[in-house]
Amino acid sequence: MPAITRSRTRDEPFSERAQFAATEVNARDGNIGVWDFDPQTPEPTPEPTPTPEQTGDRLIVANIHEDASGNDHENENDEYVVFENTGETTLDLSGWTVEDEADNTYHFPDGFELEPGSKVTLYTGSGTDTEAELYWGSDAAIWNNGGDTIYVMDEDGETVVEKTY
Repeated sequence: MPAITRSRTRDEPFSERAQFAATEVNARDGNIGVWDFDPQTPEPTPEPTPTPEQTGDRLIVANIHEDASGNDHENENDEYVVFENTGETTLDLSGWTVEDEADNTYHFPDGFELEPGSKVTLYTGSGTDTEAELYWGSDAAIWNNGGDTIYVMDEDGETVVEKTY
């Protein structure tokens, strides 16, 4: 049978109390053990680089029309994505790209800007680009009718929009 021990209770006398108290005082006065604490001024946290959303620049997917009427591969311009600048400043989309899950990639034209509150429709097929309409130039459907993800990357390759439908 194992030996049964009991712990010391507060009521019982502690014969080494005076030595313990003296050791505690010496440690505190000498900054030893838990008393060796030197409060330091914390390093300032660096300011994070603001994201487009934090700076008021925000591009969103306002609409996706992934299922063109009839055969999607024969009606590419009835397949489109509408982007909107909901921010407060003009977005220069030069060097930005739009991609899907299959790595089909569209490059915004150099110098293309989207004013605050403005929308631009990106059609899958061909046509003449304007301030409100852009054309991917694909001869086949891009967006999967059963679901896909729209990725927009800025000129540094950072994802600024990721919209799954």
